[in-house]
Amino acid sequence: MQRSTILIAAIAAACALVFAAVYALSVLHSMDVELGRVSARLDSLTQVNDKLGQTNRLLQTTNASLLTMIEASTTANKKLGAMQADLSVMSHKISGSFLFRGVK
Repeated sequence: MQRSTILIAAIAAACALVFAAVYALSVLHSMDVELGRVSARLDSLTQVNDKLGQTNRLLQTTNASLLTMIEASTTANKKLGAMQADLSVMSHKISGSFLFRGVK
């Protein structure tokens, strides 16, 4: 009887080991699948980050161009403001000129 008890205990232990091994493999497989998903998401985030970096560089270039245009516009406005008095005088002289009196 003692021998059959040992055999049953050995079979139970072997079954427990097989169950534990199958469970461990199942958990490892699930972890592998999840790591694959995480890796794919990280790759996607890396691509998005690269695209955002490129967009940022293009926006910086655009901002630099806009700043140059603003400076040119400011300079042009100052020149036009300085010319306004001269244009007003010229307009007054032209309107008073005998050549343009009948044109109005």
